[in-house]
Formats: sequence, C-alpha cells, structure tokens
Amino acid sequence: MKKIILIAVFLGAALLVSAQEKKSDAAVKYADGYYYAASEKAMTQGWVPFVEFNVKNGNVTDLKFNKIKKGELASNDKFYNSLMKKKAGTNPAEYSVNIPAMFMQKGSVEKMDAVTGATQSVEEFSALMKFLLEKAGAGKPGKYAVENRLLEHKK
Repeated sequence: MKKIILIAVFLGAALLVSAQEKKSDAAVKYADGYYYAASEKAMTQGWVPFVEFNVKNGNVTDLKFNKIKKGELASNDKFYNSLMKKKAGTNPAEYSVNIPAMFMQKGSVEKMDAVTGATQSVEEFSALMKFLLEKAGAGKPGKYAVENRLLEHKK
C-alpha cells in the first residue's frame, strides 16, 4: 500500500512539473511581424548563416534557416551538398529543413537535439533563433546582423 501511495505521489509531482513547463513555454508571446538575422560576416567556407520567420498571432510561422554565399543558398549548391553528404552524412539541403522543423516540434532551442554532421549549423541556428526570439519578445521586428563571435562553434 505504501508503494502505491509513493508511486501516486511521484506521478502526481511529475505531471505537475510537466504542466508547469508547458505553461511557461506557452506564456511567451511574441510581437507580430517579420524577423530576420544573419551573421555580420561570412563564416565557414564563406557562407553567411541566416534565420527568418514571421510571427502571426504571437506564434512563430514560416521559419527558415539556410546559408548564403554570393547570392546562392547552401541548400541549392549541388556540389557543396554532395561533398558535405559524403564527409558528414548530412548536408544543407537536409538540415536546412530538419533544423527548423525540429524547433517547431520542440518549441524551444534548448529542447532541440543534436544533428550528427551539422553541429556547427545547429549552434548557428540556435544563436540566431535566440537572438530573434528576444527581439520578438520585446516587440522589435526587423532585420538584424549578428556578431560572428556569438555564432562561433564552441569546441
């Protein structure tokens, strides 16, 4: 009997913590508008990572992550995608879709999983996304250049 009561108390506490986490995530409201952030200067191999999204009715929509160099998106560069797929097991054509989708599913940068072969890209996305979410929370839509040092890979 004591075991059953102990288990019931434990499960009740776990549900309460889970409800609190969902409540705190849901409590964040973002200002409607368009948000875009990119690194100030080119990063690895000359690519400039960027994140853009809209906020509608307080929610992030149309989330995109990619890298650009000389007007070409990394996800469209067939040669680069082929090389990276062989070397890392993934490429921009895949992770530029998967990383934003993971954020939308998890609802938070902190809850995102690692992406094998795209660690640096996940870190760049996370830093840019955190920056833009702060702007959205403060009601400051717009385009921003983010210092490269904030996006650099942490070894």
